Amino acid sequence: MSVRKINVWKIVFWFFIVGLAVFFHADHFLNGDEGVTLNGAWNLYNQRRLYFDFFSFLPPLSFYLIYWAWLVLGLSFWSAKALSILFLLAGAFGLFKIAERLRPNPINYFIPLLFVLISSWWWIINHNFYQLIFSIWSAYFLLVFLENSRWRHLLAAAFLASAGIATLQQKGLLFAFASFFIILFFNKKPFGRRSLLAAFSYGLGVAAPLLILLFFWPLALLWDNLVIFPLFHYVEANRLPYYLLALASASYLLFAWPFHSRDYRRLGLLILSGVYILSCYPLPDYYHLSMALVLLLPILPDLLDRLGQQTGFYRRVLALSGLAWLWLWPVSYFLAFLFFNFSLTKDYPFLDYVRQECPGQYLQVGPFLPNVYFETGKLSATSFDILITGHQTDAQFKRAAAQLELNRPSCAITAYPASLSRFRHQLDNPVDNFIRENYQPAFTEGQITVWKYRER
Repeated sequence: MSVRKINVWKIVFWFFIVGLAVFFHADHFLNGDEGVTLNGAWNLYNQRRLYFDFFSFLPPLSFYLIYWAWLVLGLSFWSAKALSILFLLAGAFGLFKIAERLRPNPINYFIPLLFVLISSWWWIINHNFYQLIFSIWSAYFLLVFLENSRWRHLLAAAFLASAGIATLQQKGLLFAFASFFIILFFNKKPFGRRSLLAAFSYGLGVAAPLLILLFFWPLALLWDNLVIFPLFHYVEANRLPYYLLALASASYLLFAWPFHSRDYRRLGLLILSGVYILSCYPLPDYYHLSMALVLLLPILPDLLDRLGQQTGFYRRVLALSGLAWLWLWPVSYFLAFLFFNFSLTKDYPFLDYVRQECPGQYLQVGPFLPNVYFETGKLSATSFDILITGHQTDAQFKRAAAQLELNRPSCAITAYPASLSRFRHQLDNPVDNFIRENYQPAFTEGQITVWKYRER
């Protein structure tokens, strides 16, 4: 086959990947996790100050990415979705580049295809997803640095890891610490002065961009919002059984077992992926675990090659089965939904009702459906986009109730889906009590109720 034909097939392949990514993610649901990111950007767009005027326990970068996209592409849901699809394609290409660094092989083209397929059911307007893409490219430049020891690649890895921390703190920090120790101890050169210098430079490259945050927010405020609050309130409110975490860990260990050689690049990826699994401890669900394991994709061709070896055959089959279940079972569910449900981008009747019947600048939505603010063009009447008991503190609920009484939005929306049961949300709280005492039900759609202010 001529070089020109090969290049044509490569172009066709990547156009196919782009089309597949658009096909899978050209949806417009009210996903609460996407809503957190969208509403943060929506607040910024309306000149509200992050951490001062509205509360968040997430770092700022995911909000600003969408805010900047809106400034360039215009204010719309599809601008945010287009940005996220670009991130998805960047992640697919990054995984392919890592696989090519490990071993050029035609089977590597299967990796971006599998990544896009795995992502098909993910919500991608989300801080978790953006952080993953930064980490993929940070891992790529880290591996390149381990090969050639060029400082520009080390700094690129560091800056991308820093962007990951500025998007999602705990995963970003664990990834950066793991990369630091890989530079120190797991490279082709013996531990020594140069490794120490490289690790120190990497740490400095990660830390320096984060210092910019101090020009905009006091250290004490960042510490309270980004460290203390998630550490003492997020984990308990999001507590889930750990059987999926156990399955992911077992599949990971079975996957890693055949790699006995001192191949620093594959070992580095295994370490980073293992750290990602540990980072899912606060919320070990399908979404977070399937993301945590994607750094194994560039090593997948090696494991498939080793299936031909009799030693450890069943162990590798078990590993692949566990990964396939974590990756592909939700995909099969999503594909069935995609092909048998033709209302993916339907409008929600209650949104039309709010747009027409709820005048004023403010709205109250809760406990957890922050997309509604952006979708209806209104602002939260409180400082909070989420108000779940056990997640937010008693003091925050009291402050939110006081803000509700001050702003008195014409409508409030309550949504109590079955999934809310895992948060153990208690209806006897200052915000829900204020709504029941001062508003009356006016419109119901499934588990969503629109309440209108009761004039006295």
